[in-house]
Formats: sequence, C-alpha cells, structure tokens
Amino acid sequence: MPEYQLRSQGVLLLRNTARNRPKRVKELLQDLTLDVNFAEKAGWYRGYTALLWAAQINSTTLVDMLIESDADVNHQSHTGVSPVYLAAREGYLKVVELLLEAGAKPDTVTDHGFTGLLYATWNGHLEVAQLLLQHEADPNLQTPTSKYFPLYLATTRGYSQLVEVLLQYHAQPDLATSWGVTALHTAGVWGRLNIARSLITAGANPDIRNSFGQTALVVAALYGHRHLVEQLVEAGADVNIKDNTGNTALMWASRRGSDDVIMVLLQAGADINIKDNRGQTATHWAAQQGQVGALTSLLSACPNLTIKDAIDSCISSPVRPSSKPTPFSTCQTLQHSSSLLSLVTSTPPSPASPTSNLFPDAMIKSVNIQESASPYTSEVKEMSSSTQEYLTTAVNLLSSLPTEIIMTTQVTQTRAALEKETPTLHPRKLLTSEVHFVALSPDSSPDTCSLASLPSPWCSIIFFTFSVALMQ
Repeated sequence: MPEYQLRSQGVLLLRNTARNRPKRVKELLQDLTLDVNFAEKAGWYRGYTALLWAAQINSTTLVDMLIESDADVNHQSHTGVSPVYLAAREGYLKVVELLLEAGAKPDTVTDHGFTGLLYATWNGHLEVAQLLLQHEADPNLQTPTSKYFPLYLATTRGYSQLVEVLLQYHAQPDLATSWGVTALHTAGVWGRLNIARSLITAGANPDIRNSFGQTALVVAALYGHRHLVEQLVEAGADVNIKDNTGNTALMWASRRGSDDVIMVLLQAGADINIKDNRGQTATHWAAQQGQVGALTSLLSACPNLTIKDAIDSCISSPVRPSSKPTPFSTCQTLQHSSSLLSLVTSTPPSPASPTSNLFPDAMIKSVNIQESASPYTSEVKEMSSSTQEYLTTAVNLLSSLPTEIIMTTQVTQTRAALEKETPTLHPRKLLTSEVHFVALSPDSSPDTCSLASLPSPWCSIIFFTFSVALMQ
C-alpha cells in the first residue's frame, strides 16, 4: 500500500478514536496493513497515538480494543506523556487497570519529571495511586527541579488516606524538596494534625530543618497551630532550635500573638531568654508587635527584662547611641502603650529570679525637666510642650512600681528630625535624651545611674520604661 494511504488510514484511526467512535475504530483495525501506533505528526498532540487518545477520553472499550490490536502501552508523546500517565492524572481507574495488566510501566516520566503517581496524589485519586503502588510504582520518585514527591503533594492537599497508603508502600517520611521542606514541614504549615501523626508514627524526624533553618515545630508555631505544636512536642521536638534568623518557635509564636502556643512551648521548657540574630528575645518581639496577650503569657514565665537588643536607642549621643533597648523600648516602634503597660504593671519576679532586684522598695518622688533652648522652628515648641505629657505618662506608669526615684531629664531635639528627613517624624528621631536616675534607698546612700554605663539592672529597666513613655 502506498505511503500516503497508510498515512491516511492512520489519521482516520486517530480522529475516530479521539471522537470516541468504537464501531468505526473496530472497522479500521480489521485492516492488517494499519499501523495501530501511528502518531500525530504536528501540533500540541504531536506523538499521540490512538491509545493515548483512548486513555485521555476514558474509553475502556477503545483501550481494550487497541490493546488487543497490539498497541504500544508504553508509547510516549513528544512531551513524554504516556497512556498510564494520562489516565492516572485524571483518575480513570479502569483504564489504568487495563493498561497495567497489559504491561504498562507505572513510572513513565514526562519531560517535566512528573509521573502518574505524582499527579494521582496531587489530585487525590486514592484508588488509582494504590493501584500504581501495587504495580511497583516508586513512592519516592521526585521531580528533577523542585524535587516534589508524592508524600509532599498528598500532605499539601490534605489527603490523609493517601498519606497512609504511601507510607504503607515505604514512602520515606523524611524526604525533602529542593528547599528542604519535608512532608512534616508541610503538615506544620497547614495544620494537618492527622497527617502529622501518621508521619511521626512512620518515623519522621521533627527536628529536620528546611533551607530557612526551620523545623516543623517552628513552622507550626509560626502559623499558630497549637494542637500540632503539642503533638510535635510529645514527639520529642527540640523547642529551642533556632532558624537561620535566630528565631525559635517561641519567638514566632510571640510575634504572631499565639498565646495558646506560647503556653504550650513554655510548659515544654522553651527558653524565654534566648536571643535571635538581632539580640531580641521573645519578649522583645511580643512588645514590638503590640501582642499584649502574648506578652502577658511570657511575663508569667518571669523573663529577663533587662536583655538588650540591637535597635538603636536615643541615649547619650544624637549620632550613635552607646546602649541598646530592652523589651520596653521596642514598644516605641509602633507606640504600643498597651504592651508597655502590660510590661510595667506586671508582677515582679520571685526572689529566685535573676531579675528580682529590679524594683527597690521605695516610691517615686519627683520628675524634673530641663529643656534645652533651640534655634530651630516653632515645631520644636510643639514638641517641647508635649514632652510634659510624655513625662506625666511615665510617672503614671512608674507609680505602680515600689520604687523611689528622682528623675532629672534634659531633652534635646536632633537636627535630623527637625530638618524633616522623613515625611512622618519618628519619635526616636525627635528626641535625644540624657537621663540620670538617683535611687533613694532607706538603708543605703544614693546611687547614681549614668546612661553611658548602667551599673544596675533596675536602673536599666526604669530608664527604658521612661524612654518609651517619653516617646509615645
């Protein structure tokens, strides 16, 4: 038969199969000269055979008919698509079964690195995935670039039964994507409690870090999934592991205001005084983000409130300060007066605490203000007049503390702020404070705290409380 006639018959087979015409296809297959594996020569479907079309349209009749006519069950199109891949992707269970029984390979890979099992798990086709696994599909096969794998995809979509099936067929629970994300990390993101339980039972390591240095516990705390945090803690997850930025699970929970997660972590032994790469603790973060509930939970664990972070403070030099702020001063960033009040009015720690000497036994006596003369604009006068209000706020807050203090303050305005470097004047750019405290104790002589070197922790805490109140 001439070449053009063979081509014509092949095209007829493809078109009638694609249009799901079993009767006409059967007639064409009776011609012994017909090439049953004739493929499309151009276009998107280049390389498609009649069997590929039959699998795509879910025609078990045509699939069975073509297999009996010796169609190649492992033929792949120009993009690597095979009949099993097409049927598995769409969840055509009977078609997949016919193809596998005819000898189709379960793990044919497309040009993009996807297999039928990967797509079956992504689309939640439980029975199809199980059938592929029964025919020895590899549950740990990964895509070449992102390194996606079936367990990761099933966890992302929340298919708990699929996860169970994959684990039964020896899916590795600690397999990771190209950015180090395991299935347990993904469960932490989405709060998949049942899936996390299955993964842990299968031996998943809760302390594996992703490319950001985060463990599943850190991720779960970041997204506020309390029950999952509890489960990971029970599984032995390290509650004090830091990510690449130095943040722990407790810090992320504090930033997000997840009070219930904070309590779970504290009860599990989370270190409240660990510092991140910027020198900030969980208490710093709660204060900075205005998370009053989180701050209250943290204060119940008696944190060290004198730990200083790396945020510049307006203390002794208008150019480069010599000290760093405490959790109190982080409140100034967003003017979180409620967080400040929570800090200031918190119950003093027990004598066993390292911060038990923060509040000497006395009362506030007076506040003296000395404002420097300024050659600048009338805006200075407005700022100067409001200084009294800030100091009044400071006195009101400090009055709740059993402390006797004489505060003498000289407030100066920085040139940078007055020249309006920024459209909105930031409080820390408006004021440079030189503050001196004199503590009067009944049984000792007055002890002066200089800002350049704060010799006692209670001087430090009172100063920074004052600074925040001043800058609100």
